[in-house]
Amino acid sequence: MSFSIMLRGAAVSIALQEAETASVLKSGLCERLDQSLPAFARDPEIYGMVVKLGSAKAPTGDAASFADKFAGARLTWRLECFSKPTVSLIDVPISGYVAGLVLAGTHRAAGEGYRFSVEPGHLLSACDGGLAHWLAHSMTGVGTYLVATGRSIGGAEALRYGFVTHAIPAARFGEIEAGMAAADPVDPLLDDRHAAAAPTPTELALDRLIADCFATPRLDVIRARLTAVAATDAAAASILGDVETTAAAGHLEAALGVLERAMRSDMRTTLIASFSLADAAYPAVQLPTRAEHQALRNR
Repeated sequence: MSFSIMLRGAAVSIALQEAETASVLKSGLCERLDQSLPAFARDPEIYGMVVKLGSAKAPTGDAASFADKFAGARLTWRLECFSKPTVSLIDVPISGYVAGLVLAGTHRAAGEGYRFSVEPGHLLSACDGGLAHWLAHSMTGVGTYLVATGRSIGGAEALRYGFVTHAIPAARFGEIEAGMAAADPVDPLLDDRHAAAAPTPTELALDRLIADCFATPRLDVIRARLTAVAATDAAAASILGDVETTAAAGHLEAALGVLERAMRSDMRTTLIASFSLADAAYPAVQLPTRAEHQALRNR
């Protein structure tokens, strides 16, 4: 089996052997967790959950069935509504649905092997796991920058941009698992192991460049802003080249439109809209509201 769900002391431990979109959606994990989360929320002996990611591969887009994608959307939304701490321990590259799934957790720890990337096609797929929502509500310009360039970022950048909450050496992940199993308070458990370096002047300059040039969903405006500074800024020239490459591959303008719509909606709406964007022939999708999730917890 490509995943396991175990109870370790006071924590539910979820391990994914492959952090790849189609594998996760077709594995049955989404259905299993969707059925189990209400019971986990009600159980007074369960303090929280730990999610561990195994080896990662490039997302394979829409290889999963509609039923698998819908189960994936329900799980993402249910995790967003889950009332207990959920700690994702990530030491592999992530993208696509899995990236959206872990972003729904309350705490996300990046190890040395963490990389996060986005392709425009991810946001035009019904199995993006709410990724469009998180990108649209990230630090100014960052979501558009990642989609428009296709660049990947490491743990330090992801921490600055809010995609992870902690940068922790992967060798200490076992201590976090043990602490969660013992119901140790989650914030001190992670904060005491947090080991992030202060951003360098070069990194801060890049952040300013991203905020200045990518705070718009319009591709023509992004190009014009980058072109205006590319002659005197080597970083801008490099980024402009990446944007042109991604734009030439197609889907970029449509993906930027998805981000613009996601900026004005909550995640539930974003998840529902992603199905019609991916394929207008999909049947209508209905996800439970937060109130319905509360009712499930109280049964």
